[in-house]
Amino acid sequence: MDATRQERLETTAAALTRVEFAGMIEETNVEAATQPTTTTDAAPDTTADSAAADPMASTPTSPVISREHPAEGDTEDEEDEGPELTEADSESLATSMITMGHLNIATVTYITSEIQADDELASIVEGVVGFDTEFVKRILYGDEAIIDGMPVMGTSAKKTARLAIQFLESRLPSFSIQWDKVGLCLIQLAQGERAWVLNMNRIKAFPSELRRIIETPEIAKVGAGILSDGGVIWEDLRSNARNLVDVGLMARLWGISNHQEEPYSNLALDTAMLEVLDIAIDKSFQKIVNWKTEPNKAHILYAAIDAAAALRLHEALAPELEAEDTDPETTFSVDWYTFNCTFGEAMRMKRSVRGAEIPWSTKDCSWYGNNKFQGKWY
Repeated sequence: MDATRQERLETTAAALTRVEFAGMIEETNVEAATQPTTTTDAAPDTTADSAAADPMASTPTSPVISREHPAEGDTEDEEDEGPELTEADSESLATSMITMGHLNIATVTYITSEIQADDELASIVEGVVGFDTEFVKRILYGDEAIIDGMPVMGTSAKKTARLAIQFLESRLPSFSIQWDKVGLCLIQLAQGERAWVLNMNRIKAFPSELRRIIETPEIAKVGAGILSDGGVIWEDLRSNARNLVDVGLMARLWGISNHQEEPYSNLALDTAMLEVLDIAIDKSFQKIVNWKTEPNKAHILYAAIDAAAALRLHEALAPELEAEDTDPETTFSVDWYTFNCTFGEAMRMKRSVRGAEIPWSTKDCSWYGNNKFQGKWY
């Protein structure tokens, strides 16, 4: 990183003196309060014209983190400040706020009740939404647990049997989600300059507005490795996610010259962000945070970054790949990175002439063969 960029980062870090959280203003860097800071009146341009611009050309402002309290009549416990920050958490919080500034996210809303989720998410009606989840291994119960314990069944047979059980259960009027068994902990979304983090551990319900966003094909849900998110949505919420876009695959196609000897698979979010937007994101919490516990400020902001980063990647990459799609000399299809997730499995957006869903696979990408790049006309 050159000296000018390092200077900007240090200036930005000095500017992060206040964090609004649960209606409380907390000083996070008292010494920096007396240092000169740089601000910008206009939000960074995230359109196609700015995709090639320096993402650190202007100093980002720090995002507001707000906790959404349970509405009146909701019996859930309120936690005004959340768990205390460790020293490592404080460092991560400062780093994450710098990153959120570069991602042009002004507000991160933390939601812990169904009523607040429906109120907040009602504003998302169309367009593109950054999407991510945090989850742990779910606990199998009922018939699924019985199937899993059968030694005479192979892995594939067990998977098929569990899917059949899940499908039949989801159609029963008496079906209800066993919230103490689910692995899904957080759901993160981002659109415009806002991000939302829903704590499913505390909500213990499937908000209707969240279901609408997930299941409608009119809203594109973009994320890196998003098929795994669609899979956990099905297993825990019995919901089929529509119009999923893998920005990791988009980044792979965009940066094809760097990955010609590799198979067609999604780039990790941090790798894609660095290659495409020259923005480093911290992934150190990924394996050390227990998402089943109440997150603190650092964990909430860390979780929100994945959805926000995926959104900005899509904004930068979509125009570039659309140009490939319209080039008459190039074989290309947006279907290579766009799919539905039906019963936890990837399916093409377009059905067969008889209306049947068709399995989606990375093998559909004609640029690749024999596990490496073959050319844009392959």
